[in-house]
Amino acid sequence: EDEDEDEGEDEINVFPSLLQDIRAEAGRVDLQADAVLKGPDLSCPADVFKWMIAPMDPATFFEKHWEKKPVVVRRQKAKYYQTLFNSHVLDAIMRENHLKYGVNLDVVRYEGGERRTLNPDGRVTAPVAWDFFQSGCSLRMLNPHTYHRPMWRLVSALQEYFGCMVGVNTYSTPQAAQGFAPHYDDIEAFILQVEGKKCWRLYDNPSGQALPRFSSENFGQGEIGKPVLEVTLHAGDMLYFPRGIVHQAVSPPGHSSLHLTVSTYQLNAWGDLIAKGLPQALELATDEEAELRQGLPLNFINYMGLAKQDQDEKKRQAFVKRAERLAAKVVQHINWDVAADQMAVKFLHDCMPPALSDREMAMTVFGQRLQDRAANPHHPVTPLSDIRLVRPYAARLLGQEESVQVYYCTDNAKFYHGEEEQSLSFPLNFAEALEVILNSGDEWVTVSLLPELQPEEKIMLASSLYDRGLVSCRTDAEE
Repeated sequence: EDEDEDEGEDEINVFPSLLQDIRAEAGRVDLQADAVLKGPDLSCPADVFKWMIAPMDPATFFEKHWEKKPVVVRRQKAKYYQTLFNSHVLDAIMRENHLKYGVNLDVVRYEGGERRTLNPDGRVTAPVAWDFFQSGCSLRMLNPHTYHRPMWRLVSALQEYFGCMVGVNTYSTPQAAQGFAPHYDDIEAFILQVEGKKCWRLYDNPSGQALPRFSSENFGQGEIGKPVLEVTLHAGDMLYFPRGIVHQAVSPPGHSSLHLTVSTYQLNAWGDLIAKGLPQALELATDEEAELRQGLPLNFINYMGLAKQDQDEKKRQAFVKRAERLAAKVVQHINWDVAADQMAVKFLHDCMPPALSDREMAMTVFGQRLQDRAANPHHPVTPLSDIRLVRPYAARLLGQEESVQVYYCTDNAKFYHGEEEQSLSFPLNFAEALEVILNSGDEWVTVSLLPELQPEEKIMLASSLYDRGLVSCRTDAEE
């Protein structure tokens, strides 16, 4: 590829003008606006992902690249990702919110083979942060979606698309600078170049392990060999690479950089699903299989163990053969639906709350205004009301011995694990009605038609879900 191709009028070196704007206290932005420029429909998850990787087709992407190999998307549209974020937004977030170093923002530098974090104590102030930037440090914002609605809506749409947690960080790097040492991550990474340029070098994992479960320590330059891909991203370009790919990035001389890293699929593998299912499977198998309750061989510790591998080979082989056979019985007792439910509950605790449009919000408890309640002091849910989940993934039904639990994410904070796991408990006879509501997708369900419940129970169930923000509610007049 020609890394220095001419981008014409779309080429922007944003930071000098940005810093002039900061000093002049200009360039203010509305942090609640749904877009800075014309962008994707953030309410449709599939369309958001298509837009993020366009013009590449999603089917092609998942067949050829997902968890396999990197891909670069060129656009020659410098403002493509500025519908989501830009440097003026970053400046406004720092000025208008109480951010803390190490919690919301990191100041980092990689120089002389050493990565350093230079966070001062206390609150982030924009002038101090930009002073660090001008001195050659990179600024990493850890949770921009907490403060900027378009980023929240991006995360909300993508977590629905992938069915697992999605995160996003922003990285601002001055010209001819690098913030991080070579390393690999435990996530699938989408690099969205918002402003300026950045040179990326990707390397094979030195250990040879594909798709590692955990991120690496920092590598020295002598440990990683030659890059398998070296590419300069221009504003509007995208780079994807799987977890386990070692990477480092530097902004070229004369060009600062702002990019977003969208991350997903952390600990969302087959092994994680099996790990969720094994504890219950072991309990069930031990209860049902008498052989699993039999005592271990006498003095087996005399020939089993890492320091005992040269002891009594015949007994060792018999022990391992029997253990492997019994372990296979345990796996046969895994209830894969229960394991999937446990993964879903973890996702609901990890994810951001759903980002609703103004129209959607108006039909939930979050959009009910004081004057609405004053004009109609009765609860908005009636037998004739229609209800549906605010998002298909927003709740999960799990059974207990004497009750059912509905786990949900609408009360989550807009930062990771800002709240405890959220759930509601209902009597067992509510299970069928809950299944109807939770499996209705985009279809509305009339409260009076909920099955297997008395009229007052139907109102109680629908009202409980509405009051927690789990369902939208409409009347005939709103159809």
